[in-house]
Amino acid sequence: MQDKNQIKVLSKNDFDSLTLRTEQQIISSWVKSENPLVSCCVISFNHQDYIEYALKSILMQITNFSLEIIIRDDASTDKTQEIIRQYQTQYPNIIRTILEHENGYSRGLKPRMIVMNQAKGAYIAPLDSDDYWTRTDKLQRLVDFLRNNDNYAICFHNACVVDTSNGVIKEKRFIKAKDLTSEDLIIGRSTILPSFAVFKNIGFDSDLPEEFQGIKNRDTLTWHLVGHAGHGKYISEFNAGAFRSHSGGQNTGLSEFEKKKNRIETRYAIICSLQKRNKFELSQSCLNVLVVFSTHYLIELIRGYDVRHFFKTFSYFPKIFGLKLPVMLLKATYSALSNRLKNTLPNR
Repeated sequence: MQDKNQIKVLSKNDFDSLTLRTEQQIISSWVKSENPLVSCCVISFNHQDYIEYALKSILMQITNFSLEIIIRDDASTDKTQEIIRQYQTQYPNIIRTILEHENGYSRGLKPRMIVMNQAKGAYIAPLDSDDYWTRTDKLQRLVDFLRNNDNYAICFHNACVVDTSNGVIKEKRFIKAKDLTSEDLIIGRSTILPSFAVFKNIGFDSDLPEEFQGIKNRDTLTWHLVGHAGHGKYISEFNAGAFRSHSGGQNTGLSEFEKKKNRIETRYAIICSLQKRNKFELSQSCLNVLVVFSTHYLIELIRGYDVRHFFKTFSYFPKIFGLKLPVMLLKATYSALSNRLKNTLPNR
């Protein structure tokens, strides 16, 4: 365990003036091993204004175990790759780089999966390069839990939300975070952000099954795969990161319909995978989650008198589910609206 006097919680000004340890100083506290215990997997694209916060937040971690940093940049057109090279030169035995010359995301590649497939560590700690960690004991705390609780496959913590200048927008990103069962993870009943989690390296083969090719919600897919290895632990009262809200995010520019469509297609892929593996109870649970999610969205559209998107959304379901799901959704939506109407009527 770390000396509590060494633990620091950093603000923006702290990062700006932070003096990093040398590579030798960092490595000197590690228990020697053939492979790193933790692989910090960083993905970046055009984040020249943010990448140093991310890298500093990893390099400031005080641990008694070895770690590696794998950075994959998806052909940035700004100075992101230049900054990454500078850090790799300073920390050649800690940092490994994958600097692409052609953007892979636009061709359907899954950046995080590519990096995780290169990980040598027993545990993986992802970090998007526009986010960062704010405590020097983040890795030690989460890894200690996983090492001492083998029935858990992932643990995660809360984070504040910051703007482009690191001003705090919200003190907590997750309002109702809680522990998750293996089933919760497998069927997609979770809202974990990768930058604030550590999980077992179960082997993330880049050659995914056919049903997972082309899906957009890759984080949900990751938790689905990890869920087969154990439960999820929420480390409460441990706010150890900063989630950045800005116009250059991955989902920026997507319509609400496209976002919902991506989530629906991901759950459908999970259902197909579970059925192939004869996991019919889990498949049904996943379908139930999908019905509830879709029903809530349809009700939102009705409440907003958005008839066009209601029918656009509803007409999409038969394309992948046939008529079974639309019928279920009609019944569920009608029931929900009827109950809501009864509750608004005055008692006689």
